[in-house]
Order: sequence, then C-alpha cells, then structure tokens
Amino acid sequence: TAMNKYGWETTSVTRPLALGEFKEEIRQGAIDLNDPLLIRECLTFIKNPDTKKEEAQSGCNDDQVMAAAIGSAVRNMKPYEPIRTEVRRSEKVVGDY
Repeated sequence: TAMNKYGWETTSVTRPLALGEFKEEIRQGAIDLNDPLLIRECLTFIKNPDTKKEEAQSGCNDDQVMAAAIGSAVRNMKPYEPIRTEVRRSEKVVGDY
C-alpha cells in the first residue's frame, strides 16, 4: 500500500502543493533561506507564461527549489515531535548495583 512506501512522489498534483507550501513558508518568514545556490534558483524560478507551470527559467535549474519545496511539504505532513524519553525511577538496572 502507499502507506508502506518511502520517499516522495512528484506528480502533477504533489508538485504544486509542495511549491505552494514552500512559498507560504517564505512569505510567513517561517524559514530562512541561507544557501546562495537556493536563493539564486529562487530568483530564476518563474511561472511559464505559455504552460502556466512554475519552473526554472530557460537555461536555469530548479533542483534546489524542488528539494526545499519537498522538504516543506514533508515537514508540514509530519511536523517535528521531540523524542520522549521515559525514566523509570522505580526500576534499577544492573549498572546501579
């Protein structure tokens, strides 16, 4: 089933969703863009007037933009939850003797 698959499948449905979440995180100031390559790609990432698809300008790349967008989508699907460690005070372990 789909629940047992790992990874991200980029489709005509998931691509715009991921890009939308990435753009919203940028607008809200929820993420910092510190990588010069990512920033450069963001500046050349456009909505193609012919196809209406968001993509890199001709001659440019969008790998970093897509990686960041997928990261945003995954982060929003499964937000960070700190690992909870339980300390059992009533039990002694061998090292305690």
